[in-house]
Amino acid sequence: MEKCPNCSNEFTKSYCNNCGQKIIKGDLTIKMVLSDFVQNVFLFDSTLYKTLIGLLINPGRLVKSYLGGKKKKYLQPFQFFLLFMTIYLLVLNFFGDTFFDFINSGLQIESDKISKAELIQTLVRKNLNVLYFILTPIIAFFIHIFYKKTKFNYAEMLIFSLYIFGVALLLSSVVIIIGQFSPKLFVLKSIITLGYIPFAITQFTNSKSLLGVVKALMTIILSYLTFAFLILVFVSIYVYIFMI
Repeated sequence: MEKCPNCSNEFTKSYCNNCGQKIIKGDLTIKMVLSDFVQNVFLFDSTLYKTLIGLLINPGRLVKSYLGGKKKKYLQPFQFFLLFMTIYLLVLNFFGDTFFDFINSGLQIESDKISKAELIQTLVRKNLNVLYFILTPIIAFFIHIFYKKTKFNYAEMLIFSLYIFGVALLLSSVVIIIGQFSPKLFVLKSIITLGYIPFAITQFTNSKSLLGVVKALMTIILSYLTFAFLILVFVSIYVYIFMI
């Protein structure tokens, strides 16, 4: 009989019949670590793969399935969001200069204000992880406001926004990478925001009419306007405390 180190259950096979943990005999090796990584990320039956493909093809159905109790089948919303936010921040760290140069080229900023704009961008980039954690509940709040007739409460809306924003971050990461070949491709980032997220919202809320699409677009626009306002407040407070 083996005793599970995770839940102390006694069993006879290689996997605990109570919690599912695999028994590893001997020291942990690099081969074991790499094997677990490949199984969890690249195999077609992994929870990450199932979650990502489901969210890309039919996000409304997947989130409803998760909220309905099928939680073991999918990656947890916070884990999903954290994974792709981390990937996005890494991509932005390595390739973000080209992206921000593209943004600045489209802004008509006077030469004496360029340094201030760059300061703001640097400050925002250093705190994106915190800012994105703020954006997801904002999106959930406006979805809850615009779609009051749905049966979902705010907590369930928050789970939905964590999932879909995780996908948006992954797609944005891809855009930033391919944008290194042609900066014009950075426009796709806005298309993702105004395309995928409203698509996901209309599916999740079963509001596929023209009015439903308009409300989904308004949700995103108001969410980002609120987000921009909070960034402005954050930057103003920082400048007031540390630079005056």
